[in-house]
Amino acid sequence: MQSIPRVIECLLVPLIWYGGVLAALSVHGNVLVNDHSLCGPWGCGPTSDALLAVHLAWFAAIWPPLLYIPWRRSWDRNVTARIGLGLVSISLTMIVGVCAWQWLVWRPETSEFLRGYIWQRCGFVLANASDWPLVQSFGIGLTLWTIYQPQKTKHHGKYGVEAVSPDRTPRPWGSK
Repeated sequence: MQSIPRVIECLLVPLIWYGGVLAALSVHGNVLVNDHSLCGPWGCGPTSDALLAVHLAWFAAIWPPLLYIPWRRSWDRNVTARIGLGLVSISLTMIVGVCAWQWLVWRPETSEFLRGYIWQRCGFVLANASDWPLVQSFGIGLTLWTIYQPQKTKHHGKYGVEAVSPDRTPRPWGSK
C-alpha cells in the first residue's frame, strides 16, 4: 500500500517541477510589452518579459528541491537551517561583491552626473545578473533558515521537571 503513493509522488513531483520551469520560461513574450523598462542613465537591460522569465525560471528550478528534499528526507532541523544560513551568507557576500565592483569600477569611470546613480546601477546590475541566482538563493536560504530554526526548549531538571526556587521563580538547574 505504501508503494503506490510513493510511485505517484516520484512521478508527480518531477512533472510539477518541470511544469513550473516551463511555465516560468513561457512568460517570455506573453506577459509584458516588449520594452526595456530597466533603462536609465545607469544602463539599459534586456526586455522586461525576458528578464522576468529568467528570474522565474531560477526560482522554479531552485525552490522546489530545496524545500522538498529536506522535508522528504526528514533532515535534522539544524542541518537544514545551516544550509539556509549558508545560502544567505554566500548570496549576501556575492551581492556585496557586485555592489563593491560597481563602486570600484563603474563609479570612477562615469561622469560626475552619473555618480549619483550608483545605487540604481547596483540594483540594475543585480536585476540583470540572470546568470547567477543571487536574489533567489538569498530568498530560499532565508526561508530555510526561518522555517527550520531549532525550536527553543526549556531546560528541565533531572527528572524532567523545571527547577523552581523557593520563591517559585524558575532558576537554572544546578544553581543554588
